[in-house]
Amino acid sequence: VTAQCEATRSDIIAGGIPSDKVKLLHSGYKPTSTPINTVEMQQKRLEHGVDPDTILMVNVARLYPEKAHATLLREFRKIHDEYPNTKLWILGRGPLEDEVKGLCTELGLDDAVWFPGYVPNFYELTQLADIQLHPSYTEGIPMAILSGMAAGLPIVASNVGGIEEVLPN
Repeated sequence: VTAQCEATRSDIIAGGIPSDKVKLLHSGYKPTSTPINTVEMQQKRLEHGVDPDTILMVNVARLYPEKAHATLLREFRKIHDEYPNTKLWILGRGPLEDEVKGLCTELGLDDAVWFPGYVPNFYELTQLADIQLHPSYTEGIPMAILSGMAAGLPIVASNVGGIEEVLPN
């Protein structure tokens, strides 16, 4: 049996699988496109309506309860109140899509939040951001965070599952 992170390995062992039968195999991430330079980044941001003075935050996650999108939006509302030059992109789809979009509207964030839906090569959009946000109630080692690391982003994430194994402190 393989586990993606130490937290999952511990859960598997606690479930009755002998520890010598559970191997740790950390996930990896290889970008599917080459990194862009600063000039190209600014141009692509402008194409998406993000001016140079905007602080762009990105979240990449399925729209499922464990991904804490309601918490993300409520906290972004506070950030946006203090820093109106912020925008948030939420990349992903899922059964909570209507609910999350409804909360966005209820919080008055429709002009500051963009939902592009499922993005096959999310690295291309991730590298346009300034900060990655990844609240979650449970995780292994998220590809989204590995993508943000590959893009060189500062990442604010919940300390759950295997996140601390790849993103210390």
